[in-house]
Amino acid sequence: GSDEEYFELYRVVATHLRQRFPRIRIGAYSSGGFFSLNNLGASRLEHRYIDVLERFLEYITSPDTPAPLDFFSWRASCEDAEELSLHSNYARNYLYQYGLRRTQSIVTDFSLRNGDKPQHMEREYPAKLVAALITAQKSDIDMLFLSSGDPRSDRCPFFSTECRSGKYLFGPFRALEAFGELCRLGTEVETDGEYRRELSTLAATNGEEGAILVATRGFSGIIEIDVKGAPYTAYTLRGLIGGGERGEGYYSTDKPTSLKDGRILLRVGRYEVYLLSFSGGGAE
Repeated sequence: GSDEEYFELYRVVATHLRQRFPRIRIGAYSSGGFFSLNNLGASRLEHRYIDVLERFLEYITSPDTPAPLDFFSWRASCEDAEELSLHSNYARNYLYQYGLRRTQSIVTDFSLRNGDKPQHMEREYPAKLVAALITAQKSDIDMLFLSSGDPRSDRCPFFSTECRSGKYLFGPFRALEAFGELCRLGTEVETDGEYRRELSTLAATNGEEGAILVATRGFSGIIEIDVKGAPYTAYTLRGLIGGGERGEGYYSTDKPTSLKDGRILLRVGRYEVYLLSFSGGGAE
């Protein structure tokens, strides 16, 4: 059918569901995203994504054809964390433009692109992935789903089942594992000292433990991590360096180290990921 027939189908179904099930969240519509807004080489189809979005939002916010939109879902195939941030701003601005200030912005298909190469095999990929996850956490995106976790798919960057011994873990799996450690702690803590396109940081605590995730891209050298005022007494450092023959990376675990004066000097290289885990006392 036509675009207008889809818009009307959404209005009828969404309105009916709201009446029958007032508490459920209703949204749409897996948009192709915003690639054409910042890429001169975008295809005609990619330009059409924006036209459809504008007419859809105009339709469901019109007094004659109103419909609920609790969340707006869209696709993001991005070159780096900065492009993801840009597309996040596009999505939020479109929602605000049509008065949808409470509507969630959900990326239902996120991937990092680099032509036709299997990017998860590259040394740089884990750091790029962590930088994108940190960017998403600090942006207007409410949820973000990675393209595929199916080991049979060439879009899955985390593991494969090609080995008879079981799942083979790639470097990006370890990167996601490190990000998951901050999710486990639960409460984000503000960090300072980031450099766009160079260094990304994210911190979290549960009141007893703490963690800081660091992803480098263009930066190499010594960084200072200052946690003065937090009553931690020890930290553990884990480092992930992507690459290797099959993209498995290298994940090291150091023994707990005494924390002196709340200050850590860490030498880092380009495209590396580090997770610092703190223990020994509660923190705000």
